[in-house]
Amino acid sequence: MDRKRLIEETIEYFRSNQWKDVVQLVQERDMNHIHVYVDTSLHPYDSLGPLVKGYFRKRGWEVYRDIKRLGAKPGVVALYNIDLEDKISFEIYCRLTSDVVLSPTPPGLGERGGNLRVWTDRDIRRFQEQFNWRDLSSDEETEIAEFFRSGKHWQKALDYIMDPDVVHIHCNIETSVHPSILRRHGLEDLSNRGWTVKHAIHSIFNGGGLDVGKIIFLGLKPEKTYDIAYYYNPDVLIETNTQETRMHGDEGTGNEFFVLRVSAAEKELAKHKFHTLSGEEIQEILQITATFDTRSAYSWRFIAA
Repeated sequence: MDRKRLIEETIEYFRSNQWKDVVQLVQERDMNHIHVYVDTSLHPYDSLGPLVKGYFRKRGWEVYRDIKRLGAKPGVVALYNIDLEDKISFEIYCRLTSDVVLSPTPPGLGERGGNLRVWTDRDIRRFQEQFNWRDLSSDEETEIAEFFRSGKHWQKALDYIMDPDVVHIHCNIETSVHPSILRRHGLEDLSNRGWTVKHAIHSIFNGGGLDVGKIIFLGLKPEKTYDIAYYYNPDVLIETNTQETRMHGDEGTGNEFFVLRVSAAEKELAKHKFHTLSGEEIQEILQITATFDTRSAYSWRFIAA
């Protein structure tokens, strides 16, 4: 492809309504999580990743962890862990195609009829409020602490996290314990093990067509993102999940865990040919797109032009 066209079509994406929405959404204080869906023939990690990081850096928004390689499903990989300091953590899912340089995915091919999926903090609270969480006795509090301190299921999840081939994992549990209590015990146990977590945030995800609750741990040491996914059972305090999750991941995935591996993303990348921007071309695009936003006269926001 002509390099001039490659650059121009890449620049045009950053003028799209989808990207304007992303710029606004990452500045919302009550925003929980975002999935962005794009079609691209740019190399997701050698070209698109540096463009996204550079775009935000031009606005003073640093990405504080490396963007990870994640295979989502056949023909799709993700820029995983786009983590902006004091802002949202989100993902860009890339449908790999030779038809376009970079553009929003057709809505019907995204998630739930859209190419931008948004969760607010109210969405998460509303999800949690539908369950009848139990009032805990002191003995039950002790049992929850032991699940994390010495339980085999939690230890196996930690082993997965430390596996260099694992990019992401859900530790699936069945429970009637409020997620805030699970979050507190999980953070306490990780701290006792010497692990460092930037943030642990309540969220939900689409699991085979159903919304499922989870707690997202944004780890700094080790630098991994890992979740506790909880499946409600009023008759269970806390134990390894036995419910059908409808989730299809990589080796190790089942009712007990959902596992995504770096090697799966690499195998998917190997099936495709990409355009790769040079360092000079990336800087040219960033210089041009730096003029796309302006400071609001009424707030601290950047306004997408």
